[in-house]
Amino acid sequence: MTARLADAVRRRRAELSLNLIQVRDRGGPRAPLMVRIERGDTEVITPEILDALDRSLEWTIGSAASTLEGGTPTPRETAEVQFAPSGVTISHGEVAALTAATFRLQQLSSDRAQDSDLVEAIEDLAQAVAPLYGQFITELLAANTHGLGSDIVVDAVAPLLAERADSELDEGAALRRWLAMPDAKRDRGEDA
Repeated sequence: MTARLADAVRRRRAELSLNLIQVRDRGGPRAPLMVRIERGDTEVITPEILDALDRSLEWTIGSAASTLEGGTPTPRETAEVQFAPSGVTISHGEVAALTAATFRLQQLSSDRAQDSDLVEAIEDLAQAVAPLYGQFITELLAANTHGLGSDIVVDAVAPLLAERADSELDEGAALRRWLAMPDAKRDRGEDA
């Protein structure tokens, strides 16, 4: 019955106009797991995942579990929980400027490799900026699933598309590679 749940989750997310990151921010599953749920290829769905789907998709308690058993999810009349933005909001332009400055510092530090403190500090900055840049690129790819159009944009996302998804610090690496795939490969269900 995972196909039934997958269809209901996709439809509800579209009804609410939510991207994968927004679902996660509402207490739902992380983006890579949501992709698997929406593909219907999740073998084991825990009660915690079902609860997270109910919460983030504004379904009544137990709706996801009911759907998994062949039922139909029930939307809440009004949201029982109001989700406030977490943290500080930063614009795409600010993320781009911060990322560009970090990349420039990394390039400059390669000429000063003998100053290990400087190199280490710049690497710490790069590690801190990477999740912001990753989220920015993931949202860009999710919003433009039919192609990015510009070689400049493709060049900007190339470093993140090359990442492996081994790191817990950046849960979106595999998702970004999948979103950047040509539609035909994605439709065939090929992995990133």
